[in-house]
This record gives sequence, structure tokens and C-alpha cells, in this order.
Amino acid sequence: SLACRHHRRLCAAQIRPAGAAPLEHTCTDATRRSPRPPRRGLVPVSCAPALPVSVRGWARSIRPNPVEFTVPWCQIEKAHCILVFYFAEKAHFILLSCLPEHELEFGLSLFPNDGSESLRDANNEIVDDAENPGERNSEGVGIRMDLSDDLLHLIFSFLGQKDLCRAGVTCKQWRSASVHDDFWKCLKFENTRISLQNFVNICRRYPSVTELNLNGVINAEMLVLEAIVFLRHLKTLTMGKGQLGGPFFQALSECPLLTALTVNDASLGSGIQEATIKHGGLRELHIFKCRALRISVRCSQLQILSLRRTGMAHVSLNCPQLLELDFQSCHKLSDNAIRQAATACPLLAKLDMSSCSCVTDETLRDIGNSCPSLSALDASNCPNISFESVKLPMLVDLRLLSCEGITSASMVAIAYSRLLEALQLDNCSLLTSVSLDLPHLKNMSLVHLRKFAELNLRSPVLSYIKVSRCSVLHRVSITSTTLQKLVLQKQESLSSLSLQCHNLIDVDLSDCESLTNAICEVFSDGGGCPKLRSLILDNCESLSIVELNSSSLVCLSLAGCRSMTCLRLSCPNLQHVNLDGCDHLKNAAFCPILLAVNPTNFLVTLNVKDACP
Repeated sequence: SLACRHHRRLCAAQIRPAGAAPLEHTCTDATRRSPRPPRRGLVPVSCAPALPVSVRGWARSIRPNPVEFTVPWCQIEKAHCILVFYFAEKAHFILLSCLPEHELEFGLSLFPNDGSESLRDANNEIVDDAENPGERNSEGVGIRMDLSDDLLHLIFSFLGQKDLCRAGVTCKQWRSASVHDDFWKCLKFENTRISLQNFVNICRRYPSVTELNLNGVINAEMLVLEAIVFLRHLKTLTMGKGQLGGPFFQALSECPLLTALTVNDASLGSGIQEATIKHGGLRELHIFKCRALRISVRCSQLQILSLRRTGMAHVSLNCPQLLELDFQSCHKLSDNAIRQAATACPLLAKLDMSSCSCVTDETLRDIGNSCPSLSALDASNCPNISFESVKLPMLVDLRLLSCEGITSASMVAIAYSRLLEALQLDNCSLLTSVSLDLPHLKNMSLVHLRKFAELNLRSPVLSYIKVSRCSVLHRVSITSTTLQKLVLQKQESLSSLSLQCHNLIDVDLSDCESLTNAICEVFSDGGGCPKLRSLILDNCESLSIVELNSSSLVCLSLAGCRSMTCLRLSCPNLQHVNLDGCDHLKNAAFCPILLAVNPTNFLVTLNVKDACP
């Protein structure tokens, strides 16, 4: 909508009848300073006096005094259309009433069900257009909008089905633009009330629909069964809630182009009968949090199958091309059922069976033998897994979080996976030590290991390692040529640290209370960290004499080291030193040292608050 010449920059065209005089108006300074507001925002508009108008029986009385209001700018979720029309010294504006979010059925009923061009009301009776007012709308005035079809098409491309229905009741031009096939290839009726007749009519009118979402729609199964013959080009279908029986899955064969099916929180099958899903072209099948006694999947081209959080006692798979399989939190599935399903997929590359408490090492061994291409495995929260004697040579990503059976003996089998790049062993309560030499390992996580005491890791490409809440860890040895940052905070028992990390830049050893003076050799020249720039040793209370000789060190923090009595630093590039709280420090030597007012390469910032009493 436009109220002044400054708003011409806000819209692509001006809505105004041909030959009409421009409207006198006012415009705020804020509006002039913001000639182009964001797409999702509020635009202040000032209007001259307007008279009462009526649009299709909805009377909108406007106060005769000038008013200032805000217009949602291209709101996609809720489109409130405010149109300003100009008529020779008088301004009329029409506020199109928005339909409630759950009453899309009424909006859809305004579109003709018989292919005609006449608009219809909720009772399917023909109503007058805004451009051709009849007896029913005697107060209306003939209006022509100077918006090109291409521009209107572009604007409507930002709207969803609900907003298109609201816009379509404005006039013939808007209705014609809103029903264009381009806007109805993706039908999203999630949690929307829609009648069977309207849904069938839409599918009949738009046979080129490729995506359909009926999640949360009442009687969604009936809607699909009645309109399936018009959905020959459907590629993606989403269903949710309610009951989906055998007829629904059988009807999917009427959609030969269907490649993705998603079902959420629904009951599958009919009674004691199994739910059989059979489709020759399906590539992805996602079944989340559903209920079924038995599920049988027979899809020759299926590549991704997810049965996450689905309660079923048995599953049968005939999917020779399957690459990804997800059984996460399928608590009712037995160990034997998981084994039979996974081993029936020889091309399987990714398997998630986390929180399946019945899985055993025997199942893992059989899967390793039947699926030689397995590269990603998530067996977290499986207490019966020890991973011993399991051989997965192609494994790249391994997650064994909260596995009570993982011990130091499990590292032998893990080391067999020479291609491993990511390893997570968090919350493995029986793990006491880790010794691995993996040439491709990049990421590793060791969190909350109550009995973990020793880490010996060699990986030239290691770029990230997380060690946290390991209260008895006392020895760490890491060899890597790519690691740049190492954080070992609050490791109270850590007393020995060996690093051969030629690209290490930042080290944080805060609150490592057991570190001894020998740590200084690790971070001095020749100690294995030639590029170290930042070293934090805050609250390392066992340090008494700190001697560092590093040509690369820039920042050093020893705050809270209350036992330190002597400090000797030979660091030519050192710029920042923090000695806050070192209240027993007696001797400190810096060589070389240059204090300057202006920043230089040798400027030293020295913080000695509460130090050197």
C-alpha cells in the first residue's frame, strides 16, 4: 500500500485507479529515512479521511479523522492486506478480514468447485466480485488495480496456501493469480481443517502437485484414498496422527513418482495385521513415534529408512539398496530382530541403534560380517555392548556414549577401524584408559569418565579433543600435527602431560591442581609446542617455581597460583602476563623486557594485583 511518494520505494507498483488524483497525506520523518523496510517488518502509513465501505457483506466503519496505522510488510505466516484506493479528493481503504488460522476450509470454499470462474461463499452460493459489485454489495465501487500480472505473481510467491486463499477473495485479478499452478505444487495443510470435497477438488484442479503435508489433519487417510487418483505426480507425502491401515499403504502404488514418505505419531496396520509398505520407487521412509505390532518394508529402491521411537515387536526388511537405517529408541525390538533386519541390507553404510538396550556384541559381529561398507555406527546407551572382537574396518564415525560395557580392552577392537575420524566415549563408567594410534582421527570426546586415568593418543590429523570431568585422570600424552587448541580444565589429578603438537597455539590448564614444575619443560622451546602463543595455568596450586623459555609465547596467565614463589621468564615476544593472586611470589625475572606507552611488538602488560606482598 502507498500513502505518499516516499512509499513508492516500498512497493513495486502503486494501487490506484486510472486518472485518479493523488491523495494529500502526511509522512513521518522516520518513514522518509527508511525508504526500504525489511521484508518482515512494520511500515508506518498515514492516511487521509476515509468513508465507511462494505466488502462482501463485511462492513468496516472508518473514523473520519486522519489515522496512522502500521501495515505488516510481506508477512508470510499471516497476511493482513490493507489496500488504499484513491477517488477524487476522497480516500477509501478496505481492510480485508483475515480468516482464522484453523478455518482454511472456508477460504478454500470461496474457490469454485466445478471449474467455473465464479467465487462462492461458505454455502457454495455465487457471490459478486469486488470489480463487479451487484445487489449484495451496493456500496462497493468499481476498482482497477495497476499491478501487472508478473509483479503480482512475484508477490504471491512469498505466500502459503492459507494466505493465497485470503488474497484470492479480493478481486478477479488476485484470484486468477492466487490459483496459478506454480503456487499449488506444494500443499501444506498441517494441522488444518479441510473438508473431503474441498481437498478432492484441489487435487483435481492441480494434478501437478509434487508435495503434500497432511500431518495433524483429521481423517487424513480418507482424504488421500479419495484423491489418490489425482496425485500421479506426487513425490513427497507427510502424514501424522490417526490410523493408517492397509488400504492406505496399498493406495501408494497409485503414485509412481513417490520418493519420500513420512509418518508421525500414527497407528499403523489394522489390529493384529502387520503394516506392509511396498513401493517400487520409494527412496526415503521416515516413521517417527508410531505404533504397530509388526512392520514389513518391501521397497526395492529404498535408501533411507528411519523407525525412530516406533513401538513394534518385529520388523521385516526387503530393501537391497538400503544405505541408512535408524532404530533409535525402538525399545520393543529384540536383539534377534535388529540383527535380522540389519544383516538383510548388504549395502548398509549408516546404522543407528542407540537406546536399544537388548543389542549385544554378537549382533555387532554379524552386522560387521554382513555389512562390509558400514561407515557410521551409533550404539549409545546399549549396556550389553563391550565392542570386543568386533571388526568394522570401514568405520568412520563411532558413538558409544553411556555404554557400561566399554572398557580398556575395547580399545583393541576400536583400533582395528583404521579409517576412524570421529570417536565419542562419554559416560562410559568402566573405561580406565585409552591408548589409540589412528592416522585419520580428527575429533574425540571423553566426558564424565569416573575411572578414566590415562590417555595416550597418536593422530597426525587430530583437530579437536574434549576431555572434561575425568576426576582421576593423571597422565595425558597427545601427538598431533594439526591440533591448535587444547583445553584440560579442572583435571584435579592431572600430574603428567606430554605433547608433541607442532601447530598447537592455545593451551588452557586452569584448575589442574596436581600439575608440577615439570610442566614448564613441555611449553618451553624444544618441549613439543614450538608455535604456542597462549598458556593459561590459573589456579594450579602445586606450581612453586615457573621457568619458561619460549620464543613464541605471547600471553601467559598464572592467576591464583598461590604456591608460586619464583618466576623466571625468557620469552622475547611476551606481551601479556597475569599474576593476580600470586601472593607468595618473592622473585620475578623477565628477560628481555621493554615497557612502553605506545603498543609495540615487545609491549608487556603485567597484572600483579594481590601479588608480591
